[in-house]
Amino acid sequence: MKTIFKSLFAAAMLTGATLASPAMAAVSVGDTVTCTSSPFDCSVPTATIGNGTEFFYEVGNGAVNFLSFDFATNLLTIRSPVYVGFGGPQSITFQDLTNPFTSAVLTGNTTSSGFTQNSISLVNGLLNFRFDGLTVNNTGAITVALNGGPAAAAVPEAATWGMMILGFGMMGAAARYRRRGAKLAYA
Repeated sequence: MKTIFKSLFAAAMLTGATLASPAMAAVSVGDTVTCTSSPFDCSVPTATIGNGTEFFYEVGNGAVNFLSFDFATNLLTIRSPVYVGFGGPQSITFQDLTNPFTSAVLTGNTTSSGFTQNSISLVNGLLNFRFDGLTVNNTGAITVALNGGPAAAAVPEAATWGMMILGFGMMGAAARYRRRGAKLAYA
């Protein structure tokens, strides 16, 4: 019986060692999102979500950063390092190339004057923000909940499955194993 358990344990460990490899999704930290805007420019046209602040709404090739856009798991936070007041029509549009946006809802954590749910539109996966009449101070933030938006997917490793199956097998073997009754011997 002991040799069977040892053989099963060795087979499970060998299988786990050969199947286990680093998660391949680590190459791409998260979703790929594009940025287009008017009349100012996005800091980069495309970014991978999960590396901190992905986009800046800027003037003059990064000379002045008006707004920063930080995507996290199903959340977008918009901040400004300076007090900003937008008068004319300005907009910025994001598109998630990996996992298209399905909804965008302004959360209660928003501390900005003039920005409402009506400032956000979502059509065919294109998430558009209009900043007409918006003021943002350097202590405030706009937070938008994105259901189905950028989310870094978990990648289970093969060793996890191997260890789980081995654990269930050992629990089953322990439940099945019965000790032989001890016999009392009187001298």
